[in-house]
Amino acid sequence: MFQCSSTYLMSTKNGWEVIIKGAYWEDTSPVDVVDRINASFPHHMATGLKQRETKYIAELDKDLLDGLHKVGFRTNLRDQRYRIRPTPEAASSSRGKIKLKNDSPIESFTVTGNKFVNGSELPADVLVFATGCVETWAIRSACGDEYASPSKGIWGLNDEGEHNGNLALCRFYSKHIVLQIKAMDEGIFGTRYVT
Repeated sequence: MFQCSSTYLMSTKNGWEVIIKGAYWEDTSPVDVVDRINASFPHHMATGLKQRETKYIAELDKDLLDGLHKVGFRTNLRDQRYRIRPTPEAASSSRGKIKLKNDSPIESFTVTGNKFVNGSELPADVLVFATGCVETWAIRSACGDEYASPSKGIWGLNDEGEHNGNLALCRFYSKHIVLQIKAMDEGIFGTRYVT
């Protein structure tokens, strides 16, 4: 496995318990109520909460993270928007069963795999781009226009006005879209007010 850059990683077992227990859990409030509560937090305030949450999850995942660090896997606590939830393969990586390369950027693709800036080569039967949950600019910079242009956006609305991306955001903001459509049908939808 080639790792381009460090990433934030948490286990599902510990992460879900910290992030959603008490909210999206059995025998708690209905989903629409929890969605509204979550959406009521100002994003900048939520950032501070997420930073504390992230450190706590890392403490719970210490053994997994230490094992991954031991074989050279780079992690960070910075970008919690894109949470990687390890599968059994992560444990295999941490035990050295899956080999890891991250000592040099990719220079080019060859017929047999990858050639790196430091001159080394890594043969591969298949190349899988696990670029995370980023917009198509990342695909464009890595693969060019030919592959990025047909790729669909990850966030926002698609051509049919349907939400792309996170299900919880789609659930909550779908009501806003419906209200805008209703306002258009009634002829009262206009420009947004400004102060």
